[in-house]
Amino acid sequence: MEFRVLGPLTVSTENLHIPLGGPRRRIMLATLLLNVGRVVSTDRLSAAIWGQHPPATARNQVAICVSGLRREFVAAGVAHDPIVTASSGYLLRLGDDDRFDVKEVEEALRQARTARTAGDLEKASEQLSEALSLWRGDPLTGVEGELVRAESERLGEWRLAILEEFFEVELELSHDLQILGELVGLVAEYPLRERLRGLLMLAQSRAGRRAEALATYQEGYRLSIERLGLEPGSELADLHEAILRGETGQRQGRFVMEHAAPEAAPAVPAQLPPDVNGFVARDAEIERLDTLLDRKCQAGQPFIAVITGMGGVGKSGLAVHWSHRVAARFPDGQLFVDLNGYSETGPPSSPFDVLDTLLRALNVTRQHPPTTLEERAALFRTVLAGRRLLLVLDNARDSSQVRPLLPGAPGCAVIVTSRDQLSGLITLEGATPLRLDVLPPDQGVDVLACIAGEQRVHADPEGARQLSELCGGLVLALRVAAARLAVRPSWTSADLVARLTDESRRLDELSQGEVDLRTKFILSYRDLSAQAAIMFRRLALLDVTEFGPWLGAALLEVDPERAQDLIEQLVDAQLLELAQPWPGGQARYRFHDLLRLYARERALIEESEQERNAALRRALGCWLALVEAAHARLLGGDYAVLHGPAERRRLPFAMIDRMMPDPIEWFEAERPHLLAEIGQAAALGFSALCWDLTMTSATFFELRSYYDDWRSTHELALAAARRDGDVRGEAAMIYGLGSLELFRQRYDEADNLLREAVRMFEQQGEEHGRALALRNLALLDRIAGRFDLALARYEQAGETLRALGDHAAGAHVTASTAQVLLEKGAYGEAEPLLRAAVSAFEEIGYQRGLAQALYRFGEVLLRTQRVDAARQTLEKALETVRELRDVVGESYVLRVLGETYAQQGRTEGAERALLTSRQIAQRVGEQFVVGVTSLALGNLHFETGNATSSRNNLTLASKVFEELGARIWHARALEALAATEAMLHNDQGAHELWARAAALLAEDEGR
Repeated sequence: MEFRVLGPLTVSTENLHIPLGGPRRRIMLATLLLNVGRVVSTDRLSAAIWGQHPPATARNQVAICVSGLRREFVAAGVAHDPIVTASSGYLLRLGDDDRFDVKEVEEALRQARTARTAGDLEKASEQLSEALSLWRGDPLTGVEGELVRAESERLGEWRLAILEEFFEVELELSHDLQILGELVGLVAEYPLRERLRGLLMLAQSRAGRRAEALATYQEGYRLSIERLGLEPGSELADLHEAILRGETGQRQGRFVMEHAAPEAAPAVPAQLPPDVNGFVARDAEIERLDTLLDRKCQAGQPFIAVITGMGGVGKSGLAVHWSHRVAARFPDGQLFVDLNGYSETGPPSSPFDVLDTLLRALNVTRQHPPTTLEERAALFRTVLAGRRLLLVLDNARDSSQVRPLLPGAPGCAVIVTSRDQLSGLITLEGATPLRLDVLPPDQGVDVLACIAGEQRVHADPEGARQLSELCGGLVLALRVAAARLAVRPSWTSADLVARLTDESRRLDELSQGEVDLRTKFILSYRDLSAQAAIMFRRLALLDVTEFGPWLGAALLEVDPERAQDLIEQLVDAQLLELAQPWPGGQARYRFHDLLRLYARERALIEESEQERNAALRRALGCWLALVEAAHARLLGGDYAVLHGPAERRRLPFAMIDRMMPDPIEWFEAERPHLLAEIGQAAALGFSALCWDLTMTSATFFELRSYYDDWRSTHELALAAARRDGDVRGEAAMIYGLGSLELFRQRYDEADNLLREAVRMFEQQGEEHGRALALRNLALLDRIAGRFDLALARYEQAGETLRALGDHAAGAHVTASTAQVLLEKGAYGEAEPLLRAAVSAFEEIGYQRGLAQALYRFGEVLLRTQRVDAARQTLEKALETVRELRDVVGESYVLRVLGETYAQQGRTEGAERALLTSRQIAQRVGEQFVVGVTSLALGNLHFETGNATSSRNNLTLASKVFEELGARIWHARALEALAATEAMLHNDQGAHELWARAAALLAEDEGR
């Protein structure tokens, strides 16, 4: 097939023009051709077709366009499918016999420049003429779309650059008269293009038309002042002076003054390394570089881009690949220098030596070279003045190494790669930073497929994705892994996954032959200061994915400000990454997975076990202090919790205030890291830290119904306490597990565990723990209808808790005692207790406890017929639990609020509140609330005469209470169901239900 874009877009075979269909297909094919051999994401294709507002069906329509193009290719008898589907989009791959006019131009240019360098000007002219002949008009004529138009303008600019290069060669061949006419026309068409005007002036001067040459300059001067407000550039002005002096020479291709020119005719350097084999992804970064280049060129500003990122992320690959894409826009050549900034072979290259290399590449070989850095830099800028040249400075150490190498003229472009942030270039030189991150898993799979083979990788897509994830999206690691597959045909992706899963050998597996991943990390690590190196090693000891600088302070025993400075040094060295800020705007950091493994290796080699464990104890002690602070801010003090003897590392109060303006949000954000650290404390045998962290976190687990977290952490801590013979910690964890079973409505298991906790606390004389466990046993008594026993246990617990100053737990006991009295119908006795509980919770600032007390107080008001007051109180409680995002509390409050609305005759509002309450309770597994809301709904429908719905709800309530063993509530549901059956004229069924209810009540009285 033959693809053409340098004119109208066409595709043809030897004898057939292939129809491309409508505008969408044409835009898509054009976009793929302009990125030939590279994956174009579906999003970018959508943007090319529809702009910034693609339809919701864009992805499907893109796929339809691809399918349509493939049908046309098949119909034309094309043997292979040039459009390849990748995980993130599509790429167009040319076959061996396929032709593409852009590639043919590139090849002709390459041959022309090679011939010109060798002195074969005739061949250079022929090849440049061949390249120009491939244009058939304006590029991509008839193809719409903003992105395609931008590419069309770029290709048009490329043609002009090639024309200028052609005229330079013609001038070197002394074809002055032959090119005059065409140059006159081009200057008229592009009057502000100084390079064309200079070539016309030089041709006119050499053809003996000196006056015309001077007039051409004056006309350019006038237009530049009128339209741009600027005088012509120094190159054109220097040429004007040379013409006045008659110094334009006879065979000089460059239109600069003889005394400022290099001593020999300059070669056109083409030093770019070969393009990266199998380069994929980085679409956004390439598009950003393209856009930046266009913008800077149009504005006449210098182009300096700085690509930064960790070692092995693909900085050099992107720089080289992009440079090949745009090389044609720099007809004066492309220079490439490895600055050796991070190298195992020697120190960073000095700018003085690099400038010598660059000047020699430009054929500047003076007998007396400049002897100072400033003089060499000035000469380099002079030689580049007026040229359009691309300079790639790879592997820079710092800004001071790069700054002397920068051209002074805006026509040149510079792209720098470095592990350093090069902030000096950004601040002082206006460089644009471009930070490379690791590849997402799907693009990592594309890298594997390009090297190991698509068929092989796609035969096991899940294994390939796991392999991509184990490589952490690091381009170098992916390429090593793909190469290992490529040279081992018997291996599958799953085979290599199995080898990489073992963290202790992953770096070994990815450091093979000449490409040693570990060496990439060593080059960054070896230059750290002593303290920064320790920080790097010790941060990797933690089993957390992200962390704040406070953890570094604990690990090194330094203040938080110093810790953050050291961590920022690691960020600058690309050994750590910035993560999203946490609540309060605090900075967060993270490791790349492979760097974490390397850092842990260094810690095991360079630090003793005693040093590592001491650092981890300090970090976990800091965790414990923060969890205690969050717990205290939630409950209004350090209440309702037991603590062990583990040493804390406390942070300044002002810092804690910034970190956790909302303790619940702080806990939510830190929850996965807290779980990891509890597990790490257990694994290290730090039992006191482990169970203290666990118990102090339980309040948050309860609030958000994280029952799995509650159980897993308590079981880990219980096992750790038992291993260490820590009886107090063992009892605390048994109490916590009993409380969990209570909240999960597994009442028999809860009763056994809580009784065991009381026994163990009594043996140790642990009064606080005993009181907390008794409080929860009393709740079990209340649910089972053992009201007198519940009141007795609450009285014992309350006395101890108040004596110990546990105001939150004491107020909770007061409110719970009132709840028992409320359920016994003793509303007058319950009310003053609830008022006292409300006051206590308000005083200490425990909002969740306040909401619970208000909810119960609202129920007292409802039962004593103060319905409006009940509604106001309950709506205040509802507002509080919703602010706390306490969904369990919300379900409880909505249940009583629904009953309140029913009392007010607001049937629809009552039903809505009760149904919402039950839906929430079913979602979070709060079966007791499912039962009481079903009972309330049954009673509501009974009152409105909807006997069938009443029966359904009451039957559900009866079943739930029976499963929970809540006899009093079960009896109430049976009595209500009996009344409903009587309404339905099922007298026998009603009598049986009343009998069952009476038997339950009698059984409960006998207990």
